[in-house]
Amino acid sequence: VYRPISLKAIATDISRKYGGKLCRTWEQNKSVAQMIYHAAVDPNFFTNATPGIALRDGFWCIEDGGIVRKDHSPDHRAIHYVDAVPQEGQPSMLLDTLNEAFDGHHPVEQIRQVRQIFGLVLFQLLSREQRAVFFLGAPASGKFTILKLLTSMFPETAVSSVSPLEWDDEKAKAAMANKLLNAVPEIDRDAKLPASHFKSVTGQDKIMARMPFEKPFFFVCSAAQVFNGNFHPVITDTTEAFWRRWLMVRFARTRPTGERITDYHEKIMANEMGQILQWAFEGVLDYLEGDGKKPSVYESPQHHAEIEEWRGNANSVAVWLNDIGENGIRLNE
Repeated sequence: VYRPISLKAIATDISRKYGGKLCRTWEQNKSVAQMIYHAAVDPNFFTNATPGIALRDGFWCIEDGGIVRKDHSPDHRAIHYVDAVPQEGQPSMLLDTLNEAFDGHHPVEQIRQVRQIFGLVLFQLLSREQRAVFFLGAPASGKFTILKLLTSMFPETAVSSVSPLEWDDEKAKAAMANKLLNAVPEIDRDAKLPASHFKSVTGQDKIMARMPFEKPFFFVCSAAQVFNGNFHPVITDTTEAFWRRWLMVRFARTRPTGERITDYHEKIMANEMGQILQWAFEGVLDYLEGDGKKPSVYESPQHHAEIEEWRGNANSVAVWLNDIGENGIRLNE
């Protein structure tokens, strides 16, 4: 499994080995490190890797339209490792949580969609499909538990939390470089989403970023984008190129205060990690089967309903036509 190493660490290593003879100052060490980096860097090294996940028993990847296990090898270019193995059986605690959260809102279809999302995130396919996930629902509706479940399947070094509302900031975007998951627990209701930057990040474009006090660099964001929110984000872009990026999941039921369980995701992970992996694998197979001709991402009826509602809210004319004001006047039919 590949681990990140900073230029500063490389410069320090150079200083230990060659300091005093060839490199006498810190700036000389840093310059040599930068020269090595620019000579050796391959910006597509990880983005072109075979989609897959390194587990305890090997590297699981997609091959010939299915999922196969291979022995661990640096050729797989894995940058994260999950200390678990798939296990037969359904993740009943997780499924009970989802059935409750989706009650009355196409639960079967939404669970199928979430199963695919888990698989696509684990196999690093969500970003390649240029999609972003939005878990929408009131507080205590279960969306935070599901987001934490996804997050806990990755090491901390592989996860960022950069709101899409900040993607017009080069320093904010830099935090997503070489990450596998960008999980955002809450999106501000009032701030506007910078649509052009959103499409660049999710569209696999080469984007410019900058670490504090460092030179700009370019990268393709391969992190899966998963966001939580109580409301649809405020937007100005209503093009099809914007709408087709989203996968909407509606969490419909708020748990009463007396029924809420603190850190419930930890209990699910402790009991069902292997079953969740197997369940996510089934989601990948569902994706690969697609429409029978090519892989495709499943979109539930509730997804389409949420997109249509969001479209209406984003269209000021539609909002005016459909609004029932205090005077009770409404559109004549």
